[in-house]
Amino acid sequence: MAGYEKYLVSREPRDIILNVENEQLNLKVRDIPRARKNQIISQSVRYDTEGNTHFDGDFYLRECLKYMVVDAPWGQTTDVFLLQLKDVQDGNSNPLADALEALVPVAFKKKDAGLDKVTDIKKE
Repeated sequence: MAGYEKYLVSREPRDIILNVENEQLNLKVRDIPRARKNQIISQSVRYDTEGNTHFDGDFYLRECLKYMVVDAPWGQTTDVFLLQLKDVQDGNSNPLADALEALVPVAFKKKDAGLDKVTDIKKE
């Protein structure tokens, strides 16, 4: 394996076990390449009539999961399936929805400490 290959996304899906309460669900997932993640982020930005932007986190999560989950007990991961997931189950958050959400990479990383202000950036 060449040195750079460790930085590439695997082309082969991998088997994972999703722990949902007392059940173990077998899933086949693939990693999402940075370029695809960035495309989904771009598609998740909405503009209002005043030109303001808003990030649609729901759309981002659904599009990532549809790409990432190749095989699951429920069949194909579609908008129809994902939109049927209850937000709350017996007064608690839905454990299946939470487990699926944990698979999705964070859309935006937090700012690096020490670079919060323009004055912290080195001037040349």
